Amino acid sequence: MSEIVSLELTDEQIARLDRAATKAKLSRAEMAAQLLETAIRLTEFPYVEFKDFGAGVEAFVTGTRLRVWWVELLARDYDFDVPKIVAHYNLPESTVRAVLAYTAAFHDEIEDDIAEYYRRSDEFQREILSQEARAAGLAVDAPAS
Repeated sequence: MSEIVSLELTDEQIARLDRAATKAKLSRAEMAAQLLETAIRLTEFPYVEFKDFGAGVEAFVTGTRLRVWWVELLARDYDFDVPKIVAHYNLPESTVRAVLAYTAAFHDEIEDDIAEYYRRSDEFQREILSQEARAAGLAVDAPAS
């Protein structure tokens, strides 16, 4: 369910919103909703920040280049043993717990990120094997579509 909300913005804020929307190829309303959602998440989860390196906005552990889904993957490997995760990443326990709370709250998004990681890893591995085969002079089948 969604509801229309009215906001009073200055001309400068509207101009900035429009620039951001154009850059992201979103409507003004979609961009405003995305920015509001990000602001709410930042308030709820202060140990998580959002960065966009050109492939879309991703959640990171604040002050690091560590994606939150990486923490989730390691947590699974360690059966969610927080002291082991703390030792592995050299992060404060409070940060690890907060990031795991974020991954639990946005489980579906995190699962999508992890699935995309594995999909890209598989594609990369196939490409490497294909290049090695070509270098060895072996015939390489066309990739399946």
